[in-house]
Amino acid sequence: MSASGTSHAAADGAVSLHTLKDLIDERLFASAVTLASFAVSEKRKPEPSIHFQVKLRELFATALVGNGEPLRAVAVLQDAVKQLSASKKASEQLSRINKLHTRIVSILAENNRLDDALDQAKRISATMRSAGLLATLAEIYHKKGNRQQAIDCYKQVCYKQPYAIQAPLALLSYGYSPSSLIEHYRANLDEDHAWIVTFLQALGSYYESKHKVSLSLLDDLLQRFPDNEYVLRFVGECIVEQTDMNGALEVFEKLSSLHPFFVDGMDTYASLLKFVSNRSGLNRLAMRLQGITTHRAEVWLAVAMYLDLVGQTQRALGFAEKALAIDGQHRPAHLVRGMLLYDMDNVDEGIKAFRAAYLLRKDFQSFQGLIDGKIQSGKILEALAVANHAQQVFPENAQALTLLGSVLSHYQDGKEKVRLLC
Repeated sequence: MSASGTSHAAADGAVSLHTLKDLIDERLFASAVTLASFAVSEKRKPEPSIHFQVKLRELFATALVGNGEPLRAVAVLQDAVKQLSASKKASEQLSRINKLHTRIVSILAENNRLDDALDQAKRISATMRSAGLLATLAEIYHKKGNRQQAIDCYKQVCYKQPYAIQAPLALLSYGYSPSSLIEHYRANLDEDHAWIVTFLQALGSYYESKHKVSLSLLDDLLQRFPDNEYVLRFVGECIVEQTDMNGALEVFEKLSSLHPFFVDGMDTYASLLKFVSNRSGLNRLAMRLQGITTHRAEVWLAVAMYLDLVGQTQRALGFAEKALAIDGQHRPAHLVRGMLLYDMDNVDEGIKAFRAAYLLRKDFQSFQGLIDGKIQSGKILEALAVANHAQQVFPENAQALTLLGSVLSHYQDGKEKVRLLC
């Protein structure tokens, strides 16, 4: 070993930081974990600098996460926090301490220890929270069903980091007003990124059920970004809302062919295959999605729809509920669960499922599901109230008028009332 190499090893002790970095970069996590454990436990005189000790523990934690030991990684990072907090210059290390807390929150959240993650986040003052931490907190609140707190966090992300596009997209899906978001992004993005504003406008229009407007904006984006998976997905979604199922199926087939590992919206694709009774196609899709991930609601919803298509309704319900166990805020899973419960003559529970979907987003499917359930249970006046509300939400939507007509037809003189609407 050269003199410089000897000096470097002596400075780093039993294992150099450079060696640990190399092992992590090469994904040799087990080796990095073992060596890092020796480096942390080594007795040295004089003691290495606080900077070295903290950096060593950060690398140790990264290796532990890679090695599938997240809770051990949390313990190592908490030790690093103690080291910094006990140092003579702790006040100067506040930014670094917050970064360690943020990393701990992220690891806990990724391993579904949501309450522990929230407790850890409380140790970081509101003014010191990064856009990344706020986004993680928003995702935690989303999973826990705390929509308003998720919205508050995502709004802060928008102002701290305008390119963190997950924040405005989530806000739009929650029904947040597109106009205020668009105004903010127009003011904070340069001309080269004006397309982001167009994308947000397109999705804002989609979530407001202005599907023709959304489709026009998405078509504009396709001119610059042909075959982009996110644009194609929402083109397909818009066409579904226009009830052109064959046209939507073509779009999703193209999307699936071009981007076979893209999971977003694949539950919509599954519903289209079910609609045309393509049993083999739906089976292939469900199997392929399971090969990609087992941690997304869309995957198990596709399985549920296949099982329903082949007449296994009870098993289908189990997989719809498995999708909801992964993401309780996944609206399509509530819709499918409600439909399956109706098929099993469990109308009361079906209504609850459609109600859950309605609370997540007031769209035609959730209104229709609620009305069908109210009619089946003989609650015609309640069904009428829901239909009237649907017409208020969608005043120019012919489907909303159809819903109202279907309710009125259940009155004794309903046929005459339906004729009056025409």
